[in-house]
Amino acid sequence: MPKPVARDQRPTIQDVAALAGLSPSTVSRVLSGARPVGPDIAERVRQAADALSFRPNTVARSLRTQQTSTVGLVIPDIINPFFPLLVQAVERATREHDLSVLLVDCGNEPERETSALDLLLDRRVDAIFISPCHSTASAPALRSASRRARIVQIDRVADDQLPFAIVDQGHGIQLLLEHLTATGRQHIAFIGSDPSASTSSLRADAFERFSVAQNPRQSPRVMTGDFSGASSASITRSLLEQWPDTEAIVCANDVIAAGALLVARERRLEGLPGFAVTGFDNTMVAETGDLTSVQQPLSELANRAVDLFLGVAATEPPPLLPTLVVRGSTGPR
Repeated sequence: MPKPVARDQRPTIQDVAALAGLSPSTVSRVLSGARPVGPDIAERVRQAADALSFRPNTVARSLRTQQTSTVGLVIPDIINPFFPLLVQAVERATREHDLSVLLVDCGNEPERETSALDLLLDRRVDAIFISPCHSTASAPALRSASRRARIVQIDRVADDQLPFAIVDQGHGIQLLLEHLTATGRQHIAFIGSDPSASTSSLRADAFERFSVAQNPRQSPRVMTGDFSGASSASITRSLLEQWPDTEAIVCANDVIAAGALLVARERRLEGLPGFAVTGFDNTMVAETGDLTSVQQPLSELANRAVDLFLGVAATEPPPLLPTLVVRGSTGPR
């Protein structure tokens, strides 16, 4: 009869083995998944572990395997409502592989991003998923970090020589322009955000390319702001002063679109011609603002990033395709 475990003593593999009537090596194989065992053996170990409230010593295991079952996730800006959604998707995808996530927000500063990478490498994470804050300034630190751990870029890319999981940003812009044109709107403008982020520059480039293709006689109407609604409201007013016949504004993200929506509503209250507004990322901002937006496939994006880390995906998988979510902001004129 095995001795009961003292309440102030953490149960060990030996305790689980004694309760299950198995050898410690067999219990270790079951818990680590190192070798397959019969279902009856696995069930005996599970029941014994549950009865003792046993939890594997992950520190000891990491010393043996040189793996921590932990990954880092570095994001540019937790204030941007898109990134909490991305964090949630990555956490769910990694959980399916029994991986824990250490999250670091770099506040859109390359220097803080470099420090975040160093911090995670010192924690001996098995991989780092990162959405680089700068399309060029982030690259040197990523290359340096890749010598010590697996680096997978997600959503944004700073170094195309390192693995990346991305969404086709241009396809999202194309969907928006096709939708607006189908509603009879021809004079369409674009408000972008910081071009140092790869997704921002891709969306702006796509708008210029597709808008010229759809309306060759009109030069692209493009202005750039930051991620705040107040800034985008001011830019929207400037845009309308420069191009008063604008019928729709495509915004680089939902936060920018919130400022444009504010101006659109002000104009309608004043009896002035309104205009359609679209966003990008389909965040809560879009849901609460009745905003037409682009939905990125975040679950698939996170799963692809994990597959790249595990080596079960192609090193250069094709970009995932977003979808269009139509709401009242692009309704009848």
